[in-house]
Amino acid sequence: MRNWHLERVSTIWFLTLGVTSLAAGVLVYILLLESALGAFRIQDASPAKIGIDVRPRVALLNSNYTRNAHRAITYRDTSTAWVDQTLLSWREFFLEAEPQNIPFEDISDQDLEAGALEDFEVLVLPSARALSDLQIRRIQEFMSSGGSVLATWQPGIYREDGSWRGWSFMEDTFGLEFQGFVDRGNWNFRIYSDTFPGFTPPGLYLPKYITENENFIPPTSATDQGTNEALREQQQALAEEADFAPLRDYVWFDSLNSARPTVDFARAEPIVTRMRDLDGVMREQDAVVVSYFTWTGFDPDQEIPYPRTSGGIRRLTLRAHTPLTANINPGYRVKVQVYNQGVKARVVDPDRTTPVGFWYDFATDNIVGADNPENTTGLAYGTYGEGRFVWMGFQRDAMGVGREDLEDWEAIAYYFSNAMQYLRRQPTVWVHHWPGGHDSAAMLTGSADTRSKIEAFLPIVDLLEDEGAPGTYFVAPEVASPYAPQLARMYRQGDVGVYDSLRVEADGFPLDQARRLTRLREMLESYVGGPVKGYRSIERGLVGRNTMGGLYRSDYTYFLPDSIGRKMAPKIMGDEYSPLTRIGTTQHSDRDITRGLQGASADLMNSLLLESLERVSYEGGLYNMAYDPEIMSQSGNLSTLQAIVRRAKDQNFWIASGDSIAHWWRLKRALNAYVEQRSPNRLFVSISNDNGSTADEITVSISLGRPVLDVNVRPELINIFRLTPDDVDNPPYKLLDGGTILELSIRELKPQQYRIFHIDLLGPEMAAVDLEDQE
Repeated sequence: MRNWHLERVSTIWFLTLGVTSLAAGVLVYILLLESALGAFRIQDASPAKIGIDVRPRVALLNSNYTRNAHRAITYRDTSTAWVDQTLLSWREFFLEAEPQNIPFEDISDQDLEAGALEDFEVLVLPSARALSDLQIRRIQEFMSSGGSVLATWQPGIYREDGSWRGWSFMEDTFGLEFQGFVDRGNWNFRIYSDTFPGFTPPGLYLPKYITENENFIPPTSATDQGTNEALREQQQALAEEADFAPLRDYVWFDSLNSARPTVDFARAEPIVTRMRDLDGVMREQDAVVVSYFTWTGFDPDQEIPYPRTSGGIRRLTLRAHTPLTANINPGYRVKVQVYNQGVKARVVDPDRTTPVGFWYDFATDNIVGADNPENTTGLAYGTYGEGRFVWMGFQRDAMGVGREDLEDWEAIAYYFSNAMQYLRRQPTVWVHHWPGGHDSAAMLTGSADTRSKIEAFLPIVDLLEDEGAPGTYFVAPEVASPYAPQLARMYRQGDVGVYDSLRVEADGFPLDQARRLTRLREMLESYVGGPVKGYRSIERGLVGRNTMGGLYRSDYTYFLPDSIGRKMAPKIMGDEYSPLTRIGTTQHSDRDITRGLQGASADLMNSLLLESLERVSYEGGLYNMAYDPEIMSQSGNLSTLQAIVRRAKDQNFWIASGDSIAHWWRLKRALNAYVEQRSPNRLFVSISNDNGSTADEITVSISLGRPVLDVNVRPELINIFRLTPDDVDNPPYKLLDGGTILELSIRELKPQQYRIFHIDLLGPEMAAVDLEDQE
C-alpha cells in the first residue's frame, strides 16, 4: 500500500516537473524569439514556414503594345529588337542580383489589363512607351493598394494604337512634369534631331543671326578648298526657293562633308520615307532629317580643362542622402548613353516625389545655370497612394558603358540594388558622407605663387578667422621666406600646402620629382612650424603618374588637380598611389569667371559662386571654391567670400581645411554599416570602424521599408545589463521623411570597434499585432 502511494506521488511529481519544464522551455523559446525578432506573430515563427520563399515577386511587363506603337510611329527603323534587348537586360539583372537573385515573371499586356497582379509586389515597366487607358487604371489601382512600380524612359506617352497621349500618366502617377529631352551631345555640341516632310538641299546651314552679323568671319569650309563660289550661291538660292520651314532662319553654307564649325549650325539630309503628312495621312514622300547643333564650348584659351563628353554620352549627377543612392559617392556623375534621348522632368508634387538624379552638368552646360538641377530631373522616387515608385528618364541598359568602367559599374550596382530594396520595402543602411551630421562640405582654397599674392591673403585670413571658417592656402615655398610669421598664422587658422609647377611626366621621373617635392615640403614646414601634407600644381590640368609617384614618395597625403572628374567628392587613389587623396574641381573659380568666362563684374561673380554653392548643397557633395587672393581680397569680393561662408553654414555645410577633408575621407572609407530584417518589426544593425583612428561623430541612416510612429533602439545584449546606459550605448536618433528613415548619431567609434543595435519598429502594424495577441 505504501509502495503504491509513493509510486502515485512520484508520478504526479514527475508530471508536474515535466509540465513546468515544458512551459519554461516554451517561455524561454518565446523570449529568445522576441530577443531576436522583436514583436512577432506566433504563426510567423512556425517551423512549418522554414524553407518557404516569401520574398516579394516582381512582374516584368512584356509589352506588345509598345512594339506595335513603335512600328506605327517610326518611319526609318521599324525594328523592335530594342524592346527585347531591354527585357533581356532586366532578366539578367534579376537573375544576377546580389546577394541572391530576385524572383520575377513576365506578364503580358492582357495580364496587366486583367489586373493579374495579386501575386506581385513590384511591377516593372521597361520602356513601356505605349499603355492602354485600362492598363494605366490597373497600375494606379495596384499602387493605391500598396504595390510598387519601376518605370523607365517614356512610360505611357502613346496609347496602344500608337496615338499620342502625352505625359499625363507620368505627371498624375509620379508627380513629374515633362521638361524636354536630353541632347545627345557630341564633343562640344548639344544635338537635337528630327524628321520633317518637305525638301531642302543637303548641307550645313548657319543661323542668320550669325551670318548677318557685321563681324561674321565664315568658318573654313569644304567649298573653300577647290569648290568655286558659284556652287555656294547656287545652293543658297535653291535653299531659299525651297523655303523649308524648319530652316527658315538658316542660310545654306557648305556641303555635308564639311568639318564642323565652332558655332551653332544645322545639318540637313534629304530622304524619302513613309510618314504622316500635315493632314495625318501616311504616305511615302520627301522628307529631311534635320540635326540642330548648339555650340557649348567656351573660349579655347580658358584655363580650366573641362572634359569633352563623347557623342551619345551624358552624365547624370546623383544626389546624396537618399535610399536610392546609399553607399554611392555624393554628386557622383554616372555615364548614361543617350542614343535614345533621355527625358528631363521637374517635380511638381514634392510632398510625395523626391528627385534623385539630374542631367544638368555644370562642367559643360551653360554656366548661368538656366537648365538648373531641379528642372532637369532624370531620376526620382516617391509614393502613390499606399504604393511606391521609381522613375528613370532613360533605359536600364543605357546606364553606364560596361564593366570596363569599374567606378561606374560599382555605382550602378549599388543604385539598382537600392532601388529594388526600396520598392520591395526592405531596409537599406548607409553612413553619411560628412561628419557631425553635416549635409555637404566646403573647402576654401587660395593659391599664391608671388609675394604680392601671399600678402593679399591677409584680409582673407582676417575674415575667415572672424567667421570661424578654416581656409586652405597653397603657396610657392621659394618666394615665401619673408612671410614665415604670416604663414604660421595661416597654418594655425587652417592648412598650408605646397604650390609648384610639377604636374606631368616631362617634369621628371617619380624619384626626381620626389626629391624636389621633399625639399619644397621641408622648406614650407620650417616656415609654418608643422607637417605639410597638401600639394597643388600651378599648371592646370590632370596630375600625371610621375608626379603622383613623387608625391607619395615624399609623404604628401592629398593633392588638388584643376580638372573636373566624375566625382563631386574626394577620391582615394588606387594601386601604388593609395596613400594619396585627390580633391578635384567642383565648381568654377573666381579666376575662370572674371578672366575667362563672363567678365569681371563683382555682382556676377557673387551670383555664380553662390549658385554653385546651391548646386553642391542640392547634391550633397564637396564645394571646393578655388580663388586667386589678389582677386578675392578686393573689397567687393571679400563680401562675396563672407556671403559664401555664411550661406554654407546656414545650409549645414561642414567647412574644413584640405588636410581635414582628406583625413575624414580616408577614415570614412573604412566605416561600415550592415542591416538585416530579423522580423517585420525588428532590425539588426551593425556599425564598425575598421580604421586606425577614432571616428568622433558619424551619422548613419536606415531606410526602414515602411513608415513607423516610433522606434525602440537597444544596444547589443551584453550592454543591456547596465542600469543606466549612456549616450555612447544608446545613440541619439530621429525619424525623418514621414517616419520612413531613421537617423542615428554614433559618437566615439574607436579603431576596430563595432556597435550592434536591435531596433524595434513601432507603428500601426505593431498595434494590430498587439490587438490580435489580446484576442
